[in-house]
Order: sequence, then structure tokens, then C-alpha cells
Amino acid sequence: MFARNIVYTGTDVDRAVEFLDKEAAPVVTQQKGFVQVAAAGDRAAGLMSILSVWETLEDLQASESAMTKVRQEGVGRFGGELASVDIFEQVVMEVGKNPPQPGCVIRIQNTRLDVGAIDEVIGFFRTEILPGILGTPEVRACAT
Repeated sequence: MFARNIVYTGTDVDRAVEFLDKEAAPVVTQQKGFVQVAAAGDRAAGLMSILSVWETLEDLQASESAMTKVRQEGVGRFGGELASVDIFEQVVMEVGKNPPQPGCVIRIQNTRLDVGAIDEVIGFFRTEILPGILGTPEVRACAT
């Protein structure tokens, strides 16, 4: 799977969430290959991150025109500015016993790895790290 992470700064997080729910989600969910969308915000800092996940890189790329239009409309509606749009491969996604629900806290951590060691690192993550993360009662899902 592949993911697009969009970060807005200087924004009204509550208005951004409302826009995502009422305006953006209906557009994004109709795109071919769409898997899921999640958002996290820091109201005090005016920071908003929206992550969408797609079956293939081609599906993600094909959605870009529609998503660009939605992003531009969003900034006009909830303010702030688009700080970054990053694309990456999501290689692990596991949902715990209690799936995520609206209002859950999301922890996002960027990690850069040596491309030559990626398969080894992913294997280690799946066998050694992921079981411990998902074994924590409060954790609802984990992706990398």
C-alpha cells in the first residue's frame, strides 16, 4: 500500500476536521484504490496532518488531481497553509483488538532507513516490535 501525508500549518483544526468529514471524505472515498483516511491535529499549534492510504502507487497518483482540488478548497475554507505533501510506501498495517475510532490519539513518527537494509528492518519490526506495540492495551492499530 501507499500513503499520502498532508500537513497544514496555521490552520483552524476544528474547521479542518469538519471540512474533512463533510467535504473531502466523500471525494476521497470514491477514488479507485482508496483504503482509509486518518487525521490528527494540534489545536494550540494550528497543525493538522491528514493521511490517506491507497492500494497501489498508481491509485494514489491517479487520485492526485481530485485531491489537489480538495486541498486547495480546504485551505480556502479552514485557513492556514499547506506545509507539505509526502508520499511513502506503507509496508505494515495491523489493527488491534479494538479498532481506532474518532477521537483516538495518533502518534506519527518519521523514520529514515538505509534502503539496502529495509527488508531486514521490516522483518524485525514485524516479529520483534509489532507484537509488543499491539500488546499494549491502549494501542488500537500500528502502521509503518
